[in-house]
Amino acid sequence: MPTAATTTKQTPTTGNPKQPAPMPMVPFTRAAKEHIEPFDDRTSAAISANTQAQGPIDVPAYGYLRNIVILVTIGTAGSGGSAVAAEDSPWSALTDIQLADVNGAPLFGPVSGYDLYLATKYGGYEFSCDPKQLSSFSAVNATTGNFAFSLKIPVEINLRDALGSLANQNASSTYKIKYTINNSAGIYTTPPATTLPTVRVRLFLEAWAQPTSTDLRGMPQLTTPPPHGTTQYWSKFTVPVPAGSNTIRFTRVGNFIRNLILVNRRGVGAAARSNGELDWPDPVQIFWDTRLLHNYTKAVFRDVITRRTGYTAAIETAGGSDNGVFVYDWMHEFDGKLGRELRDGWLATVQSTRLEAQGLWGLGVNADTLDVITNDVSPNGEVFF
Repeated sequence: MPTAATTTKQTPTTGNPKQPAPMPMVPFTRAAKEHIEPFDDRTSAAISANTQAQGPIDVPAYGYLRNIVILVTIGTAGSGGSAVAAEDSPWSALTDIQLADVNGAPLFGPVSGYDLYLATKYGGYEFSCDPKQLSSFSAVNATTGNFAFSLKIPVEINLRDALGSLANQNASSTYKIKYTINNSAGIYTTPPATTLPTVRVRLFLEAWAQPTSTDLRGMPQLTTPPPHGTTQYWSKFTVPVPAGSNTIRFTRVGNFIRNLILVNRRGVGAAARSNGELDWPDPVQIFWDTRLLHNYTKAVFRDVITRRTGYTAAIETAGGSDNGVFVYDWMHEFDGKLGRELRDGWLATVQSTRLEAQGLWGLGVNADTLDVITNDVSPNGEVFF
């Protein structure tokens, strides 16, 4: 037997020596920094019987595009008194709003200012989403016809990991915005008696700064949002709905559906949405490839919207819901509120998917129109946690 002095310990060889663990990547939202800058400021001629088209306007190149903020104020005040706002005012001061990608394809719109108001309010992008609750908001003044508001065209889907933010680093190939200043009939049912105001529109870029490949400690950093190229869209189509039982097919399918905002109206004018609220089916059923997803009475549906938004004030007031507006969402599974979701709730669709609503419209006697505003997402890789 060998003695202790002569014994040597043999180290087994495997042929695959253990490799050091890879260094963890710094997340994009820690590596990048939030950025905002103004990039366009223009004042229209006085509001008149004619609309005033603006753009296309180049979005400045910077990092990764998150959102576009639109601040609308009055350039020159109106006068004369007796101004009465239209039902969708002041948001209806803008119309035909569109954000197009670098190839000219629409990412958002074209939609009305009221549609953008709904996307801002019910899109679930921020903590306080109701534009009526912002310090910038001012309803139509009965003396001057003046108003002010701030809205946001969303590009980024989720602040937590910057999903949906898009590369915006080529000054020769830019995203573009178009919008139109509405005519007086689209803003007022009764305009100011003497002078109509001018409208000032300022645009602001919200972006992520481009991160460096390593941080100050030498740790590697993610330099693009994960998975980069995932894109959300907002689009709209309008369906005439005859009085009686109807099946409404939602034709914007093929991607993951994140949100549907349905706006019901009876006729046009000062009470179109108020009457559309009365005409909403009670109950209404939503089918996904003939599978019943929801069967909501109106009262329960309104309660669901309140729970998920926190809008508990009276309808049509700041912090309240909106007449004729009903929100079907698939983005509340993180904490029960709209937005900041983990994406598990998104509704998968293909081009052949039948997504439909059924119900008795117009109390069986009134013809309505239904605006269908769809928020859908096209992933570019694995987007689920």
